[in-house]
Amino acid sequence: MAEEADDAEMCQFIEEYLLHEQAKDIKQAANYVSQLRRAGKGHGTFHMDLHFQDKYGYGLEGNGAA
Repeated sequence: MAEEADDAEMCQFIEEYLLHEQAKDIKQAANYVSQLRRAGKGHGTFHMDLHFQDKYGYGLEGNGAA
């Protein structure tokens, strides 16, 4: 859309800020998937769930209630 309007500033903003943030989030999600695979089922999954609870305030139980 910004390219169609020949808006160079908007293109730069989208590329530098929005796409960069999205790429960082995708990389973090991929890292979590790799960690979960290495951790394995059972005890490893439990420890990753604790990590998610500490970092994000919720884990496998879902709703964020403590």
